[in-house]
Amino acid sequence: MANQDDAGIALSSSINQRSFRLLELPPTLLEVLSSETLPTMSIKSAAPIVGSEAPSYAVLCTHDQTFQLRQVHSSNSIFLVQPSSTKGSAEDDRIPLPSVSIVAACKATLELHEVSTIAAFHLRKLLPVYNELQDGQNDSEMMASTWSAEKRTSKAEVFTNVPLSDQECEGGWIDLCAFEVAYQAMRPSARTLAKVWTALLAAATLHGVDLTSQFSVNNMWGLMADDGFPRSLVEAIFHVLRMDSDPPLGHWASLKRSKCVWWVGCIILESSQNSGFGTPQMDFLRRWKDVLPELWRGDAVLDALKGMYTEPTRTTIAFKDAGFATLGNDGMPAQISDSAKKGTLGARKWHEKFKDARR
Repeated sequence: MANQDDAGIALSSSINQRSFRLLELPPTLLEVLSSETLPTMSIKSAAPIVGSEAPSYAVLCTHDQTFQLRQVHSSNSIFLVQPSSTKGSAEDDRIPLPSVSIVAACKATLELHEVSTIAAFHLRKLLPVYNELQDGQNDSEMMASTWSAEKRTSKAEVFTNVPLSDQECEGGWIDLCAFEVAYQAMRPSARTLAKVWTALLAAATLHGVDLTSQFSVNNMWGLMADDGFPRSLVEAIFHVLRMDSDPPLGHWASLKRSKCVWWVGCIILESSQNSGFGTPQMDFLRRWKDVLPELWRGDAVLDALKGMYTEPTRTTIAFKDAGFATLGNDGMPAQISDSAKKGTLGARKWHEKFKDARR
């Protein structure tokens, strides 16, 4: 038991104070950092948009996860200390007494909240749109006339301006059928995708290639190379429609039936937009079926596009971009993990967290 003669541990403050930020790690990230193989992490933020007042925010990314950084100020004093020793004076030859020294005072902490959003939302804003070619103009001529070498933006450069992990960016890249030619990254318009898919289906039908079974990617490209589309765009379409079991860049591909039917329906509907007035449902269904392999034509029903369209009238249909429904009006991710919600609405002050821990 302590008595009146017990002086306790001496506390002093270092003259040279250091700069620190306390970082509170979520369990998922703590587990990653505790593993034998340390991950490569980076801090990113969204590219500034001219004329936009939406706030930018910093995120911490692993190869497949994204955590939003939030600075939280504390009403309590938080000191970082280290062991030291204390003597009464320079002439004092007694054994130094153990003490602690304050080396930094932290007025704020950094919290990490896992972010769940869609990379395609950011990529749509950053990638220029590639439209179908004019007759007599091939892809290399179009690239040379549109972008100079100094103005080109590669896929890697685009990813650095997306506040998400590289794996999440790659998923959005695939979903948009984005591609790269001569170090210029771009995304095709729905009209272009519809035109490329129609040419692909026509070439397969003409030469007897069955797209409902496994086929050679190189062979299909050779059959439609004269159509003038970039090969990387054609391969991007195969990539987004391939079976989950297929290797990403394999020489052979198998199209996933349900995804192919859904994807073709979406691009046909989006490319048929008519100033917001919609498209006659019967016309759309007929066109949709006409650009599907024969065995899959019966799958072209409106239930297959649930959530992807609206009905302006009883007989018309219009495309609805569901990708934007997952973000709030301020451009911030609307789908945040439960731990992030608790961090926003729950105990954010250190004394409240300590109080909860003592219960």
